[in-house]
Amino acid sequence: MSLLALENLTVRRGECPVVDHVSLTVGAGEFVGLIGPNGAGKTTLMRGALGLLPAEGRSSLAGMTPRARAHAAAWMPQAREVAWPVTVETLVSLGRTPHLGLRGPGAVDRAAVDRALERMGLAGFHDRIATELSGGEQARVLIARALAQETPLLMADEPIAGLDPESQIRTMEVFAGLAAEGHAVLASLHDLGLAARHCSRLLMLDRGRLVADGAPDAVLTPENLDAVFGVRAYYARTEDGPVFQPLGVTR
Repeated sequence: MSLLALENLTVRRGECPVVDHVSLTVGAGEFVGLIGPNGAGKTTLMRGALGLLPAEGRSSLAGMTPRARAHAAAWMPQAREVAWPVTVETLVSLGRTPHLGLRGPGAVDRAAVDRALERMGLAGFHDRIATELSGGEQARVLIARALAQETPLLMADEPIAGLDPESQIRTMEVFAGLAAEGHAVLASLHDLGLAARHCSRLLMLDRGRLVADGAPDAVLTPENLDAVFGVRAYYARTEDGPVFQPLGVTR
């Protein structure tokens, strides 16, 4: 079942296409990593897909009403500033807003918040003040807010940037777990090692174009890594999963 479909999606800055005729689908049960060098168009692609930027082509999400889109997809942007000194529970509860209508939060909503906090290892943080947390803890709280929305599709822009190694791995495991439960996750990632280990599929962007789409070992080939990233790397399958390690530059 497709939860996101793009047909020739193009987003321009002036006359220059930042995303150039990208077509793809993301289906239920997939954890898809969106990879590519800085400036490849990853953030622009996701924002265009959500209808947050003017775009040409078609996106299955962009034509929805804001309320319908909020029920279909949760969006976690790259910006992570927590501006207000509210409790963690209050902040994460904002993820339930699309479900409330005119009523206040009820038992179902509180249970969703509890599940999201538990998933992110924040079960004891309900009454903590969000602005008093470390940057990494704030990032995990904002991921929990997106999880609390409980949508079929989660789209996250660099969700593990700035997290410590344990939190990065746990977050990737959470996303893989969501996919195993039948949700879909599309996340832009710079850590190709974690992407190779945890994603079921990778999309490789270069200068706005989709240049590779498939399983990690089919995308992270020496040829693609050289052409797109300008690096050579060690890639192998082990009993614990794929191992990927950049070794040096090729340019």
